[in-house]
Amino acid sequence: MERSKVDKGVLAYNYLHLVAFERLEGVSKGDIVDPEIVLNLLSMPIDSFEQATSIPRMDQWLDKAMKDQIKGEAFFSKYKFNLRGALDLSKRAELSPEGQKELAEWVLNEQDRYEDVGNLQNVFNRFFTAPNVKGNDINNTLTGLDSTMEISFDNKLHWIDVAFIQKMDLSGNKTVWVRYKAISDELPGRAVKFVFTQNGDSSTDNGNTPTPNPGGNTGGGGGSSTTTPVTSTPAPTTKQEQIVVDVNGTNGTNLTKTPITRTTETNGTIKDLVKMTEAIAKESVEKAKQLNMNTARIVIPDTKDSVSETRIELPKAAVKELNDGSLKLEISTENVVISVPTNSIAGFDQDLYFRVVPLKKESERKEVEERAKKEQLIQQVAPNTNVRVLARPVEIDTNMQSREVTLTLPLRDSLPTDPAARQQALDNLAIYIEHSDGTKELIQGKLVKLTDNSEGIEFTVTKFSTFTLVVVDGLKASQSTHQPYIQGFGADFRPDAFVTRAQMAAMLARNLPTEAAAGSVSSVSYKDVSATHWATSEIQKAQSAGIMNGMSNIQFAPEGSITRAQMATIAYRWMQQQVSATTVNGPAVSFTDVSADLWAADAIAYVQSAGLMVGYNDGTFKPDSKLTRAEAVKVLNVLFNRPPLTGAATPTFSDVPDTHWAYADIEAAAQ
Repeated sequence: MERSKVDKGVLAYNYLHLVAFERLEGVSKGDIVDPEIVLNLLSMPIDSFEQATSIPRMDQWLDKAMKDQIKGEAFFSKYKFNLRGALDLSKRAELSPEGQKELAEWVLNEQDRYEDVGNLQNVFNRFFTAPNVKGNDINNTLTGLDSTMEISFDNKLHWIDVAFIQKMDLSGNKTVWVRYKAISDELPGRAVKFVFTQNGDSSTDNGNTPTPNPGGNTGGGGGSSTTTPVTSTPAPTTKQEQIVVDVNGTNGTNLTKTPITRTTETNGTIKDLVKMTEAIAKESVEKAKQLNMNTARIVIPDTKDSVSETRIELPKAAVKELNDGSLKLEISTENVVISVPTNSIAGFDQDLYFRVVPLKKESERKEVEERAKKEQLIQQVAPNTNVRVLARPVEIDTNMQSREVTLTLPLRDSLPTDPAARQQALDNLAIYIEHSDGTKELIQGKLVKLTDNSEGIEFTVTKFSTFTLVVVDGLKASQSTHQPYIQGFGADFRPDAFVTRAQMAAMLARNLPTEAAAGSVSSVSYKDVSATHWATSEIQKAQSAGIMNGMSNIQFAPEGSITRAQMATIAYRWMQQQVSATTVNGPAVSFTDVSADLWAADAIAYVQSAGLMVGYNDGTFKPDSKLTRAEAVKVLNVLFNRPPLTGAATPTFSDVPDTHWAYADIEAAAQ
């Protein structure tokens, strides 16, 4: 008769026991085993594991397998047999008869099919991982909860990390489940059920007769549950509620739902925690494929504008599901729309989170506005100009750094209604960004329609902190005087090629003030720069202006590359010559690979403090690394007061599409 691998594993154990016993201690000790023993073993009636399809029959099968195991355990231990891989059901003996039936139910319900003995052993072991949590329906409390556990309020459909729950409202009629969280590749532990009632009497447990067990909790996995008769008490001062929100596709078609834990703290602050589990991500992918969609959009409502903080979490497994399904992730809140493209999700091998904090108070908006007015970056664009904040600033934190994420900030009807005034505001509108690493940016986005037909400003970033929509009077006028300062190679720009010293001199010369560019060019004549060299005039202008020097008095090395230390020095000299930069002293160098006596130490310290250049995550600056053409433009745009240009209808260069990390900067330099 064909047996399952579970049956074969148990049979192998029994066979080994009888044969080994006969060989070592039986009547034919040391001789060949009596064939009758083998025949008797093979003819023994064995209840098949596959046929144990009811609780009584599964209980009977587990009981028989446990007793056979215990029967052979002492013998195998005596002779030091290696029983690795054998089924061990000995912990079942510690259970009450009711607990043993609950175990049988757990084994039946946890999986539809068992591959082998090892698979069954894992499920058996998980039955004993129920947390030691106690429920008290009189006080409406759960004791013993800790950060290794998670809890469900909707019959195990969605799970919430206990670490993010400060207090719970367990008054009224509620059924909750508690289990240990999954760790690494291990599955979650067995869930324990707790029933809380409005009148404090949960002893009937929906018709099931309760059987108390140690710890005062219920059974798990769909079995009976146990609670203590209680009466309800006033809700805690900190209140939690569970909200289920939509995960939609591109056109608003619902793909699935995901839970929100909304916590109201004692001071009235409301915080949302949104978790997209692996199962929800998988369901979204499957539904999106069926509907031929490429986006999973989590819609987080706040119709009363009462939420002060929203945290969105996706475990690594959920991120992988989105990646495998080629879905981009969109998170839509009242204060920002976060769009993560598929190329940023790809290879992101960790749990993902976003934390959104809108700055709602007028005092907070004013503080940002005052900082923006004093910001050197803005003053260079339009000195002594007026700066005003539009709509609502928002702080965004995430562990997805150095990957492109598109943000859309709602305008919230903050634009003037008069058509002329509205256009003037849009012309001078920018996003002032205060990054968490201390650097600042002023970039321009594009006007877009949101799903509710309201308007917002869309832009792309690779690092995060505070984002503010500002109107900078004179911004457009400052840009209208710009001329292109980069040239490509036909239709290409070659963004990843190293920038040469001649190219750098040319870009600098094209942006020198008129009087400086027209000044004396009686500079040193370099032997390696002929009169017919394409950049002779620009090299002389950059050298005459004191921005760029040669490698020596007679050598310029026009085809040589530019290092990061040299770029820092060029930026430092440029800023020294700006009227507004009367003092350009920076703090002490803080990079591990930049000593205080390095020739470019002062320049590196300044560009770091001014936010012109930053170091790497390992604490280094890499002063000798060569600069690419795209990296050079990124720094030069800041020096030349050119915000990134995101509104270009058609890319200027064929090898710099609008998805390139430096696209907006290269477009600004090319216009």
